[in-house]
Amino acid sequence: MSSNRPRSDSSLRTLACAAESSEASEGASASKEPGNEKLEKSVAKAYDIFAPVAPKELFAHFDRCDSTGGDDSYNCSGPKVGQFQFFRSHSKAKQTTQVLTELRSSQVIEDSGDRVVGWSTLGTTAVITVVDNKEGMVMQQMISSDQEDPEEKIKELGLAK
Repeated sequence: MSSNRPRSDSSLRTLACAAESSEASEGASASKEPGNEKLEKSVAKAYDIFAPVAPKELFAHFDRCDSTGGDDSYNCSGPKVGQFQFFRSHSKAKQTTQVLTELRSSQVIEDSGDRVVGWSTLGTTAVITVVDNKEGMVMQQMISSDQEDPEEKIKELGLAK
């Protein structure tokens, strides 16, 4: 049963807000595609902080990034690339570099002194890691090494230069 009454200002505002919200979510979906320069708001904030450890093309695959401790740590995820953790801490960067370069269960594929890229394994779990010691930043992703080759994954994600 529909009424022929004109809509009130408040219902017009509600419709306008719903349309804007729909357009915004469509824009956010389009912005996640690689090559598109626009990133979702939370992803753009994380990218602004952690650009030294991962390429923008990786951030373009993230649906969202959530702060887990101020601006010093974030979890970012997307359906095509999985979940990544980002940290800003000089002590964590130094400690992680030590693990990557000194443990027998670790493999380094890039080591320029300031930047170290590789992975560590424990059983069939591999932790892919990028460290920027100059900026004091670490990016990590946990994967199953019996399902994915860590070195191939690093190359696929564009993490090694």
